[in-house]
Amino acid sequence: MAANLERTKGMILSEGLTFKLASKMGKQSAHAVLKQVVAAAHEGNVSLREAAEANEQLSRVLQEDPELLDVRSHLGRAPLIADAAVNLARSNRKCDATVS
Repeated sequence: MAANLERTKGMILSEGLTFKLASKMGKQSAHAVLKQVVAAAHEGNVSLREAAEANEQLSRVLQEDPELLDVRSHLGRAPLIADAAVNLARSNRKCDATVS
């Protein structure tokens, strides 16, 4: 999952950055800033992080909350849920083996 997020060069994380910026400057202004930054990232073939750090407004937001563009912080509970599902499946398999 992290590899898939990395392949987008962080672009998939732009929504969270937009929300954070919108709380400071309003939704429309934040959207306009992110639109420019994403375009600059594509044109320069750089990551969203690199383009955001080059933008004065976004670099301040990232200093306040550096996890906004940290892929690992967006994985959420997926690893815990997957582990729980595997453990449950193993437990059920053990129960089935003792019943048979």
